Amino acid sequence: MRNIDDKMELQAELEYRMNHDALTDLFNRGFFETQMRKYDEEINSPAGLIICDLNELKTVNDLYGHKEGDLLIRTSADILKEFSKSERIIAARIGGDEFALLIADKSLEEVESLAESLHKRFNTCYIESIARNVKMAIGYAYSTVSFNKMDSLFIEADKFMYQDKNQKKILGG
Repeated sequence: MRNIDDKMELQAELEYRMNHDALTDLFNRGFFETQMRKYDEEINSPAGLIICDLNELKTVNDLYGHKEGDLLIRTSADILKEFSKSERIIAARIGGDEFALLIADKSLEEVESLAESLHKRFNTCYIESIARNVKMAIGYAYSTVSFNKMDSLFIEADKFMYQDKNQKKILGG
């Protein structure tokens, strides 16, 4: 019996590691893309995407080192976890300093409110060791149906995220 329990525990740990990012403990890009495909092909529901990109990660790495850069990434991930406690919101790290939230069965107003709340939360998160707030560019997109829409939602949210990033560069924030 002990041998079976050990194997089951190992299997669960391997599945967890296969679907989660080692640094942040968020879902990883592979898992996120699998969920995107499910909503694109199998599950038709209202869907929203929020794409987030950390500002100033390179600056933090250059000034304070990669350990502090990792702290910035983990802090950002912890904030996203606060907003993804619902089973209908999947938060993932999809790149080095890029994150995404897949939101199912919510209204446009709820997705907009979530994006605004994220902006506020990031802007008020101060990291003492690097003497700065977390700065995150955020873009979102929404559709009342998910079938055959997920790729276009990703492209649209990504476009708005880059607009937010460029606007913050112009305004110095």
